[in-house]
Amino acid sequence: MAFLQRAREVLAAVDAASAEAQRIGAGLEGRLVVGCVGSATYSLLPSLARALREELPAVDFSFRGEMLVPGQATA
Repeated sequence: MAFLQRAREVLAAVDAASAEAQRIGAGLEGRLVVGCVGSATYSLLPSLARALREELPAVDFSFRGEMLVPGQATA
């Protein structure tokens, strides 16, 4: 009986990992770093951050302002 319970736990963990991978693949979960030029830091970025956090609450967003284009491409 103990083996059966453990097997069920393993299968449940595999199912959970599969569902998590699907959410990540669909862009519904995970981590996203957004870099932008300085002017967007004050105008566009606050509203973008609010919209993204509202629309995709399971995604961990971080924002890097004051980045010039070459720095964005490198990052």
